[in-house]
Amino acid sequence: MRKESIKLMFLLALLGLCVNVSQTEAQSFILRKVADQNTPIPGGSGNFTSFYFRLLVDGNNLVFASAPSGQQGIYLFNGDTLRVLADCNTEAPGSLGNFSGFEGWVMSGSNVAFLGSVGSGNGIYLFNGTALIKVADFNTPIPEGSGNFIHINAPAISGSSVVFEGFGSSGQRGIYLFNGTTLRKVVDFNTSIPEGSGNFTWFESPGISEGKVVFHAQGSSGQQGIYLSSGKTLSRITDRNTPIPGGAGNFLSLGFPLISGSNVAFIGGSYEQQGIYLFNGTILIQLADSNTPIPEGSGNFTWFESRGISEGKVVFHAQGSSGQQGIYLFNGTTLRKVADLNTAIPDGSEKFTLLSPPVISGGNVAFWGDTWSGQGGNYFFNGTALIKVADSNTPIPEGSGNFTTVSWPVISSANVAFFGNGEPAQQGIYLASLQFGSVIVPTMTEWGIIALIILLGIASFAISKNNG
Repeated sequence: MRKESIKLMFLLALLGLCVNVSQTEAQSFILRKVADQNTPIPGGSGNFTSFYFRLLVDGNNLVFASAPSGQQGIYLFNGDTLRVLADCNTEAPGSLGNFSGFEGWVMSGSNVAFLGSVGSGNGIYLFNGTALIKVADFNTPIPEGSGNFIHINAPAISGSSVVFEGFGSSGQRGIYLFNGTTLRKVVDFNTSIPEGSGNFTWFESPGISEGKVVFHAQGSSGQQGIYLSSGKTLSRITDRNTPIPGGAGNFLSLGFPLISGSNVAFIGGSYEQQGIYLFNGTILIQLADSNTPIPEGSGNFTWFESRGISEGKVVFHAQGSSGQQGIYLFNGTTLRKVADLNTAIPDGSEKFTLLSPPVISGGNVAFWGDTWSGQGGNYFFNGTALIKVADSNTPIPEGSGNFTTVSWPVISSANVAFFGNGEPAQQGIYLASLQFGSVIVPTMTEWGIIALIILLGIASFAISKNNG
């Protein structure tokens, strides 16, 4: 009996090997409408008629602005409800008048900052998740300067911290940081250039992440560099005296930087080469340049265009010889292709013919792509697979027919937002969320089934013989 039991256990173990059932994850996007021309305007009258072409998403929070006749405003969708943050009926904090226009809105979580026009001036205002407060306007004294601001550029945001360029009389200009409660100077024309000579003479729009401010700036005698302010410490990331990693000579040109955490990405180079580079908080490294072979392509990169950064991962759009064009991802260790003109369009029968600048959140990438037949749409890359978000075959949520066009996407984790149009004269804002569904996929072959039947027969015979 013991021997037969051992045989039976062996057969059952073998059965477990034969029945090799695996579980895979099917991924698709669920679309929902945020607002369209049938949506009543919160705090206003009638429905939305048009939208400004600037859409932001962070988690389930989505911010947009509308431009209906006589009604302009900024609106927040929190995943469930739509509310107005400010419109032309809203009195600007610290002012005696109402807003008359809005520009340059940015968001981080439930915090939203924007440049608002009030009377003959403008200012930066912050919705901090609870209330609308003033960051700075024409009545605000310039920190460590003289007089008040006379001009303010659009802000950048991280959490409840807001950074912006401000101007004053007598040629004053600087970068200023509001930390949620107080306003301070980051740099101005009286600030010495780190590892350079003299003071700054020009700034480009700054970026911010986790309290760190990065900016592109110039000084006298052709000085140019990228600089980082962390707390009260100002340091150089790179300038024209910095050797190009993996290249020959020093940087001659530097594009404006993007920041995420302690990581800063930028495009730069010299007359001989161009590349995309990453400062990881400690050292400067080369991600790709004109000496880098194109992943799954031929030859080397010849040109780099847009790029995005998130958590040390960098995505960019680049070109090569013979019309090569693609989107590529540095995932923290390696460089790989996301899509190029040899990539089959998901759920389609053609290959991409045109690709938009990509956006990134975590390890996820979104972009717009088109084909010769015009089956353009938005697509999502999760580090492994390329998935369709929406294209001209996608039904419009709470609308009629399919999308005719969709805008370039914005992304936050596995959420993708975009503007969509349809016929007749449909226009709206839509949020797509990636859904995961478990699907049991048996991988047992027909021969495995036959072998299983035979083994079960042998086991049954052995047991009956032992009992007999």
